[in-house]
Amino acid sequence: MAKTYDLIIPLGYACSSSQTLRRAGLQLASFPWDWVGIHTPAEKCEIIRDGFPDFMNLEDLQWMGMNDTYGHEEVRNTRNDLLILHDFVSGVPLAEQYPAIAAKYERRIKRLAKCIASAKSILLVTIDAPVTPVPTTAKECRDALDVMNAAYPDKTVEYLLLNLENGRKFSDRVDENPFPGVRRIAFDYARHDPDAPAYGIEIDMLAGFLGREYAVRDYRTDAEKAAYKARKGDKRRQKFAKKIAAIGAENAAQYWYFRVRRVFRKIAYAVGPKALAAKMRSRRFQHIVPLGINCEVAFRFFCRWKFVDSSLLAWAQSRDLATVTAALRNLDSLPTGDFELIEHSHMWQHKASRIQFHGRLQWKTGAPAPSAKALDDDLEDLRGRLAHLVDKLRRVLSDDESTLVVHRLCDADAEAQDLPARLDALESALAELGAKNVTLLVVCRNADRARMPAGERRIYRSVKSFNHPAKVAWEELGDPVAWNAIFSEFAPAKILPKAHSFKFE
Repeated sequence: MAKTYDLIIPLGYACSSSQTLRRAGLQLASFPWDWVGIHTPAEKCEIIRDGFPDFMNLEDLQWMGMNDTYGHEEVRNTRNDLLILHDFVSGVPLAEQYPAIAAKYERRIKRLAKCIASAKSILLVTIDAPVTPVPTTAKECRDALDVMNAAYPDKTVEYLLLNLENGRKFSDRVDENPFPGVRRIAFDYARHDPDAPAYGIEIDMLAGFLGREYAVRDYRTDAEKAAYKARKGDKRRQKFAKKIAAIGAENAAQYWYFRVRRVFRKIAYAVGPKALAAKMRSRRFQHIVPLGINCEVAFRFFCRWKFVDSSLLAWAQSRDLATVTAALRNLDSLPTGDFELIEHSHMWQHKASRIQFHGRLQWKTGAPAPSAKALDDDLEDLRGRLAHLVDKLRRVLSDDESTLVVHRLCDADAEAQDLPARLDALESALAELGAKNVTLLVVCRNADRARMPAGERRIYRSVKSFNHPAKVAWEELGDPVAWNAIFSEFAPAKILPKAHSFKFE
């Protein structure tokens, strides 16, 4: 059975201690040591005992710049060496931010004092992190207990210490009581995935373990419970609003309609008439080369096969067949030509052809563009990639392996009287690049299918509608069932090793 306490207080080492206890349901309110450090356990307990004197005076605060370990702007209290990483925002004077932050910590200090006063049993918790300079020792925990026991003789105070021991499995963990009232557990609970931050630990695993071992009585007032419930409701609503936006819905009703429709689409993807017919006609190609007119062709191919082999125009944006044809006839000018930055799309536009390409730099809408040097470096990187992709396109088109070139018609091309000449010009440009075993797949709207001109090595497929130009990578929009059928019929002969991710050469 879980051991129950009236109060459980995180003492660090890092913010992950509080995160873990919250996730385990063992911390029900915010306390002063949740997001700040660093002191030894005994020093922290002495500050608790003394009522947090001079804990955060404005005159003691100093900007320290970026903390390389944590990746946050650091503010340090020069009086007590307190490290503050999560409260102050860079670019705003400390004096402007201070009143609200000081008031927050004053509330947390008063709350902790009140909880300690009403508690009979208290558990102090330290969870070391990968960036802990020196592992916390059991003796340090015992010293902290001595401080608390002397200050609160009418209470039962115990200490839980988790030490990070690299390479030790959870099943082989150390679990001991080196001193009365001190429990020490040691094993490897660091996060080892490549994207984990330097301070990362397995919070969910630790929370599950601690939640089975410990419990805490609810020490919150009715007002605090109501405020927590309201905040939680606000977070749920905000999270749901993000889901609505991500799926392309306008409101909650449309969101649930999309969710239900997605279920039926998955069935249609697998056993629908279009899917079955496509699988019966399935053809395999060694190379599949999207030519635009924007990213929708490459995106739909990615949705079906979970990879896209990078090619010159796969993620580019062009205006029409004439633009693509001219670019194919002047490939060498693309890497070397003049470019201008399109602010609203964060794309680089080749001035001569007016084709837009993605750079690697991206920034939030409304935020200022990166520095001139960063933009120059990004453009230089783009030129290098374009030169590589130009050579790659020539190699792919001119080898003897089967190649499918896919182009999505824009409205102007589909309705043009000279559409046959435009398509012939595109095929001629491909032939000039040495195309040998190439098939051209043209995707149009169902309404335009009847006016499509025949061609010897040309195939047409159609969808009900295309995505809006500003939402080309929205899976719920357009006609995903028809796109799925198209790329089931025209399939890759092999899946590249870089599967399940965008390959961005």
